[in-house]
Amino acid sequence: MNILITGIYGFIGGNIVSALKEQQNIYGLDIVSPQKDGVIKTFGCQELEQIPSVDVVIHLAGKAHYKEGATFRQAHRPRGREGGDKNKSFSMRPRKVLLMDLLSS
Repeated sequence: MNILITGIYGFIGGNIVSALKEQQNIYGLDIVSPQKDGVIKTFGCQELEQIPSVDVVIHLAGKAHYKEGATFRQAHRPRGREGGDKNKSFSMRPRKVLLMDLLSS
């Protein structure tokens, strides 16, 4: 099964990779993308169109590096050319959404 994990380099993402790496094809999406054992490739936000078809998305990403005093809109605005490309959208449609405890067995 092809699994995409957002926030893959966080504490929980790392533990999920350790638990699933032997049985699944794991891809990552994060703000950093070093090599990680068990992860085929980690994509950055500028590489969304390159992500292969996945069966499951495990969404663990959260807003990192929040600046003190910033409004919600300032902290969460899309980044890119001149602060974000409003005409560009990306939609991922996994075949399954996993809402269960993957680490218990």
